[in-house]
Amino acid sequence: MALKLSDKIGGKVSVIVPHVYGERQKRILEEEFGNDPRIVLDEEFGSILRSIFFDGASYADFLRQWLTSVDDVSAKAAALLNKKYDIVCEISRSPLLNLGITPAFYNSWTRTSVILERAMQEPAIVIDHALLSRAMEKFRTLESRYAMHLISVPGTVDPQKGDEPIPLSASVPPSDDEGVKPGVYVTVSGIPDVGSLQGIADCIGLKIYASDSAKIKGSVHALPGILARSEITAHIARAGWGAIGTSLATETPLIVPEYQSGEDPEIYFNIRRIEELGLGIAFRNQTKSDLLEQIEKLRPRIAAYKKELIQRFGSMDGAQIAAEKMEKYLQDHA
Repeated sequence: MALKLSDKIGGKVSVIVPHVYGERQKRILEEEFGNDPRIVLDEEFGSILRSIFFDGASYADFLRQWLTSVDDVSAKAAALLNKKYDIVCEISRSPLLNLGITPAFYNSWTRTSVILERAMQEPAIVIDHALLSRAMEKFRTLESRYAMHLISVPGTVDPQKGDEPIPLSASVPPSDDEGVKPGVYVTVSGIPDVGSLQGIADCIGLKIYASDSAKIKGSVHALPGILARSEITAHIARAGWGAIGTSLATETPLIVPEYQSGEDPEIYFNIRRIEELGLGIAFRNQTKSDLLEQIEKLRPRIAAYKKELIQRFGSMDGAQIAAEKMEKYLQDHA
């Protein structure tokens, strides 16, 4: 999205990216964008941001820590960026910090404040309501500073009043596949404990391809573009929107682990969403035959939904559509 905006406003504007995930982040960026010289991975910015990230253990503990430290960490990050760069604008995905940059554009699958508000209405999400309420109000204040809220369709919930709908960016990723046998593909990123992913793959009993073969027993490494191959029966991953988008782009049914206590509440609502739309299912100890039957029923629904999105937006290139909206805003407010 940022690179597409850079293309539109001159092509030489760099994109400052917090370097949070080490070599894995570098590898993913290179696989998707090549060695684009405009991408600047800033380790110091990444270190600051990492100090406030959810580590996957307890979302309630994350909220408490975030509420305590967000103002100080925001000030530290803002000072760093102001010192090192001449910033044109901010584009943030589900931002955690107030960087003080104007204009700023918000991109996500729904506003975090909306998720926290709805979490208070769900018995399955066992987080203190007073904590959720405090965090909701703090996020709502943070979100209010953004000039535009670019919310993906599909997303965790439908875009709210004042949001700018864009299609979920869904494109067929790179592939290095040759001689593919019938199997499943496991995306490892985004989940600290891969046991649930391993269990789903083992239940299906086909050859396993994985984004990180070192973490999935009996698997062979492959790039996610392998999902476009007809030999791949299902995509197994956490219910995050990166995985959902890849499944949608390749029209591959998604199987996700059930929501677990302590997880980000977004995962709970994401699972509900993909099951409502017919894009995927949660694994609830189904038998292999039941899983395969459910998977086959999903395929035509995924294709039909993808067609609906293209008819509505003209393409599945959400990043391009977002860049056009941001460019217009910058021109109108020059």
